[in-house]
Amino acid sequence: MKRMLPAAIVLVMTTQIFASGWLPDRFLVLFKPEIELNFQKGDDGFVRTGIPEIDSLMVEFKIFKAKKLFPKATNPIYAQKRYPVRNQSILYTKLDSSLIPDICKRFEQSRFVILADPDHVYEVCAIPNDPRLDRQWYIDTIDAKGAWDFTRGSRNVIVTNIEGVQWYHPDIYDNLWVNPGEDLDHDGVPMDPDDMNGIDDDGNGYIDDLIGWDFIEGLGGMVVPGEDGEDQDNNPDDFDGHGTHTMGVIGAVGNNHVGIAGINWRISLMILRSDYLGPLGGRHEMAAEI
Repeated sequence: MKRMLPAAIVLVMTTQIFASGWLPDRFLVLFKPEIELNFQKGDDGFVRTGIPEIDSLMVEFKIFKAKKLFPKATNPIYAQKRYPVRNQSILYTKLDSSLIPDICKRFEQSRFVILADPDHVYEVCAIPNDPRLDRQWYIDTIDAKGAWDFTRGSRNVIVTNIEGVQWYHPDIYDNLWVNPGEDLDHDGVPMDPDDMNGIDDDGNGYIDDLIGWDFIEGLGGMVVPGEDGEDQDNNPDDFDGHGTHTMGVIGAVGNNHVGIAGINWRISLMILRSDYLGPLGGRHEMAAEI
């Protein structure tokens, strides 16, 4: 048995942070670094900066306290490194804490603001309930549990492989990528019969490629008995389980009481197949796949 390429374990770092909520009466604002901020409390008890547009927001949203998160650096080297976030500030409001996400959106509309966000409270030591977690020796090796305190993946990140996947596997199915151009009823269901109309709806040259594509064709006896080697199709199944195993390491659904936990609990797995179990391999399948 010969494989065309070795499988790789991929750790996908994402920007999505899972949080259990946010602290009351405060939120974070990253003001543009080129402006000079000097927080002063006005006679009405609300903070002023000397910039009318910002001061209007301070009064409207009853900001009674504000401070920068980072002290002013006197060393030019540190001042330069810290410049992009030198105006990162925490603002305190007298309004109801449930309004903080909406307040942040209003601040982000200002031309002086880069980002505004609630002061999230994070869960500590996030451990999934997947029953085979204790068999995943690599989880501790790469300190995945430490990473899970900050991020557990995102459906906005797409990962693929070349070996196919048993897409119907219960620990894979809910993390499958679904091609929005072929998902006719927009329900996000992988391999949905309602979307299989025999038409190349997204115009990419592949008919009903809902979760990916099987690029293997015309191999005849070069594949092992029972393996699909004749025609390209929209069913990139995995015929020995290796692709399923590696994709499970990357993105098996986490915290679902099933099997293992992927390094990314949530992710979008696009399934491609140009690898097979026969003694020969063709470069053209991989070229088409890419």
